[in-house]
Amino acid sequence: MGGHVEWEGFVHHFLRREYGTFRLYSGDDGTSNQLALALWYFANDMVSQQALFVGGPIGLLGVVVSFKADMRSSAAVSLLILTMFSFYMIVFHILANLPLTKALFFGIHKRFWMQPCSCVFLWIGVGLKSALETVGRLNNQLTMLVATALIASQVGRHYRLMDMSTNTAVFDYGKMVLDHLPNNTLLVVKGDLITNSVRYLQTCEGYREDVVHMDQSMMTYEWYKITQEKHLRVKFPKPVYHPYKPEGYSFFEFLKKNWKNQPTFLCGGYYHDEPKVLEKYKLWPHGFCDQIVDPKKGTPLDRFKGSSLAWYDWTKSLLPEWAPPDMRKFTDDSWEAVVYSDYWQCTHKFLFHLLEIAISKNNDQELMRVCAREYDNLVLRHPNPPEYFYKNQGVSWGRVHDPAARPKYQQAFKMYLKVAPKGVISAEERKNLEEIIRGGAV
Repeated sequence: MGGHVEWEGFVHHFLRREYGTFRLYSGDDGTSNQLALALWYFANDMVSQQALFVGGPIGLLGVVVSFKADMRSSAAVSLLILTMFSFYMIVFHILANLPLTKALFFGIHKRFWMQPCSCVFLWIGVGLKSALETVGRLNNQLTMLVATALIASQVGRHYRLMDMSTNTAVFDYGKMVLDHLPNNTLLVVKGDLITNSVRYLQTCEGYREDVVHMDQSMMTYEWYKITQEKHLRVKFPKPVYHPYKPEGYSFFEFLKKNWKNQPTFLCGGYYHDEPKVLEKYKLWPHGFCDQIVDPKKGTPLDRFKGSSLAWYDWTKSLLPEWAPPDMRKFTDDSWEAVVYSDYWQCTHKFLFHLLEIAISKNNDQELMRVCAREYDNLVLRHPNPPEYFYKNQGVSWGRVHDPAARPKYQQAFKMYLKVAPKGVISAEERKNLEEIIRGGAV
């Protein structure tokens, strides 16, 4: 029986059935029928980045030369390689459904190009050998000179980007997630970067092993309960986490089953949008993560006897202390870019929650001024603030009852209109903001 289960699991994993057979992505925004676009991206990357513009013609020469070999066996091998390359390029790019318009997903997609790249560079080697034979009659010194020049040009062009000797972003990310969590708490996460950085720190570094770490995507597999229940301080209501399957449990049921056991924190958001969870539980920022709170049983404000400013001081002290690297070194499709984005989102999430508290307290002026100044500081620190930073900065200052606040919220709304991507601001909102900027009241 065990062997049957193991073989079935292997086939399931090999076919990637949880994503759709041989698919890369299970999200709702996955795409299909992008073969032509994907092939164009591959050709452009190969020509402009991988092969220094000269590799393309030399590789084509290599394909031709490989079929002109005197030995029949060489031609057979060449046909096999060409067939393998063609099959991979067509089948993979038909099935690969990652949305290529998103930088991170495009970066993940590119990592699967190592297989066809090995074929291309094999042909480049054959083509280069043939070209040098023609030009220099296979002069060994000329061959070494050309090869060394090509390698040196690639190193010179990409060394700064590829030098990761001081890169600790992912390590730091895991520490930001785990730091400041109370002892013996339950941490439920969503996202490869979060779960892998935390798993590394706990397993390899022995860091914060008291925290029970669970990945929501893994909870959707039946093997997770079977293999992990004995290692975790949790109770599983049913065999698998899936609110829309008869044998599955919802996150609401999971929380209800484990609520009294330990404080529960969420990092990366919910895997499924479950109205029952969103209605009953609220998220309160706590360091890099959020604490899942049942407002009927109390909130983090209670520990400060309802003092919002005391809660603000305490929560601010839990924010990660991290010096972001020079992001000119990292492209938008890198995991470092995700670390960078999530770091700033962490700070903004805290300020947005503070703004909501101030509004709920009838625009508490002391709290609102603190919030507005914090948004000023956030915008000042961020190298390229997103549009909603400016919007919430303007909202904060607009609710401060002081004539001196007017130029502040006017300037904030000007920047919001300036940097907002097309389609983000409706015509009505733009009209209202333009009126405020001209001197109208918020």
